[in-house]
Amino acid sequence: MDKDYILFNFQHILAQQKEEHAGNEKFEKLMEGVDENTVIEDMPFYKDYLSRFDVEQAFDGFNLAAQEEFQFSRDELYLLFRLVFASFSSSYNILYDKPSHSIDLSISVESKDQKVTKNIAELFFFQIDRMFEIYVNELFELYISDFDAEEQESFEAEQKVRLMIFEKKVRQIRQQMRDLQESDEILSDLDDLLKS
Repeated sequence: MDKDYILFNFQHILAQQKEEHAGNEKFEKLMEGVDENTVIEDMPFYKDYLSRFDVEQAFDGFNLAAQEEFQFSRDELYLLFRLVFASFSSSYNILYDKPSHSIDLSISVESKDQKVTKNIAELFFFQIDRMFEIYVNELFELYISDFDAEEQESFEAEQKVRLMIFEKKVRQIRQQMRDLQESDEILSDLDDLLKS
């Protein structure tokens, strides 16, 4: 199924990667069969890793805060979410806003003595465009790295950890939503009782 991408341009990122990694044997192997019709969903790192972050099911029925702020498609935000969840270089929190029944992501990046945290809905258009590039470039770098057996095992273990973190955070958001709903029902019952 074709995705509705407004901002994300995989072919542009591919062109940059081809220029940067020309002659790299592992990159050339990764590029076998890749042409001007290739989409990110065709890439091994999407099929083997990104696709395992089931954002469609996790956020079904929720509004997406960034979609309200920008003219991004839901598919595009789901891709960005997947990239954030899969990244080894940043951390995140899933934020639930009850009044709007919306989900946003708070992304944190740490370097030496500084930590920067921003919500996706707070970012500018060009920042989100750049995030797509950075996160996809990170995946390319990981998938063409010359890992020895121990490093490969560590890499795969980290991927599993990222998937477990995602699943845990989604469960927490679902529980938070249920708790808020139950709290509202109790308040409503008490209000009805006191009015009678």
